[in-house]
Amino acid sequence: MKNILFFLSWYMFPALAFCDWHITRSDFEAKELFKATQTYELYTGDSAVEEREKKPQEGFKFILVQIQAKNDGNSPDLFKSKEILLKSGNNTYPRLKEDKFLLEYNIKPFTQLTLKKGTHQGSLIFEVPTQTDITTLDLIYQNNSIKTEK
Repeated sequence: MKNILFFLSWYMFPALAFCDWHITRSDFEAKELFKATQTYELYTGDSAVEEREKKPQEGFKFILVQIQAKNDGNSPDLFKSKEILLKSGNNTYPRLKEDKFLLEYNIKPFTQLTLKKGTHQGSLIFEVPTQTDITTLDLIYQNNSIKTEK
């Protein structure tokens, strides 16, 4: 009965799905690896080249998605960014906890904090099996699908 009431309320009042939080996302982007090259000038005047790579675990690929969460209302409801999941078929994947490496590739990670209010933007990163079809992915928060920006 609870499930029926939940789906009925979600269908009749979709704006209430996230209370005062309005959350949107970009399209999903699959990445086999992140790679960056940086050239430094040494005190001798010579140049040194540093190459960095970040790969997912064996048999997996990265999925990158940008999100925006906005709450300008007076609702006391919190946005718990750690509860965002990536869904593919019957499988769900949590976001990577160690996402600070994205900064090395000029990508701002979305905060891992619980949010009270304001506008917050950044990228989420997930690891999914290599054979996962990117067109079947869905971003979920509290059993609700986060849709793309329009």
